[in-house]
Amino acid sequence: KDLGVGGAAGCLLKAGAVRVRTCPDKRALAPELFDAEARARRKERGLWALGDYRVRLPGEARGAYGFQVVEGQVGRVARSGSRVWLDFSGGGLSASIPAAQVAAFTDAGKAPEMLLGRLLRVRGSVSGGSLNLTHPESVEVLKSR
Repeated sequence: KDLGVGGAAGCLLKAGAVRVRTCPDKRALAPELFDAEARARRKERGLWALGDYRVRLPGEARGAYGFQVVEGQVGRVARSGSRVWLDFSGGGLSASIPAAQVAAFTDAGKAPEMLLGRLLRVRGSVSGGSLNLTHPESVEVLKSR
């Protein structure tokens, strides 16, 4: 009940005390939480005033580990094994979607092939130069082709 913008999580987001980290079972709240986070980011409140928590470009995120928020344009979409890879232009970072989750991304209007050429903000754990996307709400489409 206190996960929405009107609850405790919303107060923390508005103050810039936390970043949005979506979960597959809390998908409906993502858009309003992203909006609250964006307002705090624009005003450089809390964490958003600190360099370690800024939104990173793909090249900056490649060497990072742990939870990151990254913005970049998808330059290539490739299927390999049990994953679909979104390679960001000019940056050395890839985001991966487990093949078992592709249908959920497609149903949410974020089919991997439709993300080619688009500017995205993605969030998730980075390890070894890739960011794992576990559900569609971990991807915000910022700009169409």
